[in-house]
Amino acid sequence: MSLKAIGAALAVLALFSFAFIGMYGIQKQRAEKKEEFYTYNSFTFVHRGGLWLTQVQEPNGPRLFTVALHYSPRELEDVSIEGPLSKGFIDAGYAYISVDPDAILDTENVSIATAGSHTGLSAAELTLVMAKAIGRTPIAACTRNESSACASRPIAPCSFQGAPTVYLKPEGEANVTFAGDCIMLTGAGTELLRSVDRLLLHWLGVMRAQPSGPVQLVPR
Repeated sequence: MSLKAIGAALAVLALFSFAFIGMYGIQKQRAEKKEEFYTYNSFTFVHRGGLWLTQVQEPNGPRLFTVALHYSPRELEDVSIEGPLSKGFIDAGYAYISVDPDAILDTENVSIATAGSHTGLSAAELTLVMAKAIGRTPIAACTRNESSACASRPIAPCSFQGAPTVYLKPEGEANVTFAGDCIMLTGAGTELLRSVDRLLLHWLGVMRAQPSGPVQLVPR
């Protein structure tokens, strides 16, 4: 990947971070002072500032990271994870976070998911936790090159096999679908956030993919 592409990805990550921090501040002001907490599969979740917090160990080290999610495991047990995932996706150290062009806003030549939208918040939450606690580099991408905002982004639709991609599709009920080199996260409104948090809790080892066993792999 070129230095220009890496720089663009880092710029998008920074903007996602500001959007996420801003939303966290708003929710913190509205939250009740009383804290809720419970333990789920040896992970303790605390409800604070309108978010659920837990600690996870860094991928290859002793440090603990605090992860903030909008939904806790008990709220996501009805969100299924289905389908096979390729070994190539699992082994990759990065993933394209791909959205449709109409979910993008072009601001001073820097493309970000529309501020305040559920797609933008979902992308921010996914990007931050992926980079911080999972150790996989997120790269902002579009499914199609149909807007000026997508002109400088990689094009990574779910149908493009060979590149690990997470596609945020803001429609329908919350669902996580593994399809070879692509993970499709669907959900209208806050349902998309539920799909994102379900995937993250799977990656963090908090929740299993399926009650019957691990997600099936497909050869590459």
